[in-house]
Amino acid sequence: MNGWVYALAFDSDGNLYAGGRFTNAGGVADADYIAKLDGSDWSAVGKGMDNSVTALAFDSAGNLYANGAGGGSTSIITKWDGSAWSAVGNSGTFPMVYVLAFDSDSNPYMGGTLPLDGYIVKLTAPEMNLKLGATNITDGGTHNFGGKTVNTDANAVFTIENTGDADLTMATPLTLGGTDADQFSIQTQPTSPVAVGDTTTFTVRFSPTSVGAKSATVSIDNNDNDENPYNLIVTGKSTPVPAPEMNLKLDAANITDGGTHDFGGKTVNTDANTVFTIENTGDADLTVATSLTLGGTDADQFSIQTQPTSPVTAGDTTTFTVRFSPTSVGAKSATVSIDNNDNDENPYNLNIQGTGTVLNIQETGTVTGSPAPVATVMYVTSTAADGTLSIGTAVTLTVHFSYLVWVKGMPSLALNTGGPVPEYAYYNGGSGTKIITFEYTVASGDDITELDYWSQWALELNGGQIQDNLGDDVILDLPAPGTAGSLSGDIALSLDPEVMYVTSTASDGTLSIGTAVTFTVHFSDSVSVKGTPLLALNTGGPVPVYAYYNGGSGTDTLTFQYTIAAGDMVTNLEYWSSSALELNGGQIQNNLGDDVILTLPAPGTPGSLSGGVITAGLDTDYPVFRLYCHVTKKHHFTMDENEKNTLIALTDADGAAVWRDEGIAWHAFRQNQYKAASRQQKTTLQAVHRFYSETLQTHLFTVDENEKEHLIANAADVWRYEDVAFYVPADYQDGMLPVYRFYSEALKVHLFTVDENEKNTLVETAGDVWRFEGVAYYVYP
Repeated sequence: MNGWVYALAFDSDGNLYAGGRFTNAGGVADADYIAKLDGSDWSAVGKGMDNSVTALAFDSAGNLYANGAGGGSTSIITKWDGSAWSAVGNSGTFPMVYVLAFDSDSNPYMGGTLPLDGYIVKLTAPEMNLKLGATNITDGGTHNFGGKTVNTDANAVFTIENTGDADLTMATPLTLGGTDADQFSIQTQPTSPVAVGDTTTFTVRFSPTSVGAKSATVSIDNNDNDENPYNLIVTGKSTPVPAPEMNLKLDAANITDGGTHDFGGKTVNTDANTVFTIENTGDADLTVATSLTLGGTDADQFSIQTQPTSPVTAGDTTTFTVRFSPTSVGAKSATVSIDNNDNDENPYNLNIQGTGTVLNIQETGTVTGSPAPVATVMYVTSTAADGTLSIGTAVTLTVHFSYLVWVKGMPSLALNTGGPVPEYAYYNGGSGTKIITFEYTVASGDDITELDYWSQWALELNGGQIQDNLGDDVILDLPAPGTAGSLSGDIALSLDPEVMYVTSTASDGTLSIGTAVTFTVHFSDSVSVKGTPLLALNTGGPVPVYAYYNGGSGTDTLTFQYTIAAGDMVTNLEYWSSSALELNGGQIQNNLGDDVILTLPAPGTPGSLSGGVITAGLDTDYPVFRLYCHVTKKHHFTMDENEKNTLIALTDADGAAVWRDEGIAWHAFRQNQYKAASRQQKTTLQAVHRFYSETLQTHLFTVDENEKEHLIANAADVWRYEDVAFYVPADYQDGMLPVYRFYSEALKVHLFTVDENEKNTLVETAGDVWRFEGVAYYVYP
């Protein structure tokens, strides 16, 4: 070295850094005031410094800090990140820095010769935080867009907030990197700089163009000391475009495209009907031709009796009926070609065949010289698959006879749907065949594990007729419910789940800021959840705040969580309205995939959240103390325990205490609570500013911004501004106390009190000394 060395520091690799008053280190001529020794050789650190270096320190991220202007910076403290020098915060000017140190959050402190804050100064620095809604996303954290259909868009708005004490600057515009960067885009850019306590936003769009998992990274270059760049990983999964899928069924049996149905042998000049069901098992509307026609050799031996309807929504069905009417003996065949918008089964072809026969005793029940056999019920079935049927679902029930039957009127089938009396399915078709159908629509109140008819005699004529081809009444007795051939099986009817009531884990009483509260929404049946639904809460502000979904999918209780924040002030904590349960882009469905009823009990009614007195917002750990000085005859107010204890410990020449502790005056909010509050919550609070007069030896407290600005601009020689003492509510709420303000012209001092007796005494007996100036602000007791 060719000059003095004032400071030494080692990096994590064992390299030695020296700072001082030299311009040459080990023969390296451009090592101005700072140099690095790697164990054997000296080297310059960037372009060096512009003046002597007296303090060096490394932060937890391995960045080197030094006093002085490095690389042309005009700051008194600069940072070397391994490749370049940069200014640190707004470190300003400082005559001489002797020491640098860092706290656990990598905030730098410097000590030196300027008598500011006791010769120790914390360097102001920005602190970047990223949020989605109310949820923080740490550096390197992930946001998942979930599943999105190919060629559709999904946006997410992220908030950048500056929780530090210096301007946060960022490199804009932001860009995307990573494997699937082309599947995402930045729709709106953030603004820079971001002032202390302020925020800016940017929007990321997920626009998948192919199926599969996608990921990219948003890297935000900024001047945060230990989070630069601030990385956000965005992911998503793209799913195929919804498409219809056609399936054809006869009762419970599937018929593939090109499959065949055989009507069997039918007597010439008689009819036989068969009802086919078209179902859409895809996830988009299925459109089908609504005027089906027949083709093939024997198309004239068949006919379409009822046409399908179109479109068929996802998961829904429609039916059509084909009749076989042979006019001659022998095998017959035709084709039903169903035009539709299925991607790979258009048209969907059904081959039909049957045989014309001569009169058959099994068909007519006619036997010469002996009694005619009477048609009886063989068994009963349903088109519904095993599972739970939701309200509004149409169920087709089929009664199978031993011989052909003819129907007149509107027979009915009494059903057991879980109620005290039967519900009825009504005749729907099948006259002239062995199978007649009945239809029932699931209604509100239906709730039974196994659907069956009411009794063995549930098939009722209802003023109509069911007869054989000789005009004789058939036997209507059914297999007993629950026995072989009856309807029962695993078909369940149930209502859509609905909200029964809402509860909270919080006990009656006051909840302090930072308390996590869990809310439970109780449903009448189990539900499944996708995404992050919300519960809008009324915490006393002009707009709702939100509790976010926390768990419970697959059960009948869903939980939501909210953390009490500064500005929450309400006597009875309740949700915002009966529609406060919001999907937020997600889903709450029953086990069939149907949306459930989200209506909540009206706030304040049985089943709603309110009931106990749950007060949100007041933190009783933060009192404001009132002290009295017998020397100056003046009062003082402080939240600072250290300041209170220091004043109480002061004594006069006789050893007597100068200050008397008069206890807790009221409660208020601290600055760190205000800084942690959201922008909306901050609007519910106001600052109480503190001034001190050396001349008058007294403090002044005011919430009046005009008064504050006037004193700073016009009376700075008398009143020194000492910052915000504490924060109080901006508006009156139930349970608050007024703080009364008095002024004494004789004593040149203000007095504040919430004591009604003290206020009345001063007004009534000491009005010549104390002038009442009204209510200064409102506080909690």
